[in-house]
Amino acid sequence: MLLIIELVGAIGLLLFGLRQVRNGMMRAFGTSLKRLARRTEGRILPTFLTGLLVAVLLQSSAATAMISATFAAQGAINAATAFITILGADVGTSIAALIASQKITAVSPLLIAVGYFGGQSAATPRTIGLLKSTMGIGLVLLGLSLIGATALRISQLEDFATILNIFAKQPFLVLILGALVSYLAHSSLAVILLTVGLAEVGVLDLQASLFMVLGANIGSGVLPVIAHWQSSAAARVPVVANFYVRLVGVAIATAIILLAWPLPQFGFDT
Repeated sequence: MLLIIELVGAIGLLLFGLRQVRNGMMRAFGTSLKRLARRTEGRILPTFLTGLLVAVLLQSSAATAMISATFAAQGAINAATAFITILGADVGTSIAALIASQKITAVSPLLIAVGYFGGQSAATPRTIGLLKSTMGIGLVLLGLSLIGATALRISQLEDFATILNIFAKQPFLVLILGALVSYLAHSSLAVILLTVGLAEVGVLDLQASLFMVLGANIGSGVLPVIAHWQSSAAARVPVVANFYVRLVGVAIATAIILLAWPLPQFGFDT
């Protein structure tokens, strides 16, 4: 029971770190986002790259989607621009996950110290926001480290083998779990990073990890839809369209995994 509490606490630290990054970036660049969105309206590639960049900065495609939908509801951008921005954000979150999952946890105390103590003496909102994000990144890395260490200890418990076998034989159960956790955590990135931590210590195998990530994409796609369900069509259409795109992508990926398993090895073990 103590190990479960430690794991939940480590996940909470990861989520808090992601929130700090998001809030810090919004404080530093929030006033510039609408200006940037208006400037790229009508141009597909710049709009897509804007969504990608914002998602990397905010560490959340769901947050980017809700911001884009809000801008569309306000008439700042049209629905098509919002949709393309959200598609870019989907890719941006993947890049953010790739960067955050690298084994650089040793620098987390330094980032936390720089972010916290630097923020105490910072004067401008942008500097404060950037330092707050720096501390958030440090907390994310520390959370990942704690998740990996705790998950390793959990995986060594004999009774845990039974649970692992259940998940190994029920991939759709893992997918649903990923979607549920992503929705509750309001972050697919957090679920992806959690999955990386669990996979590294052998708690989840490769197939279960893939389904967990696919589920996380569904869960984070639901968030903007629910948030803007009562909004105008200009705000609702882009997030619903993005959710459909995610569903199609998850269906295709699921079919490939189930039909072509074991997957060809490209530098990883199956």
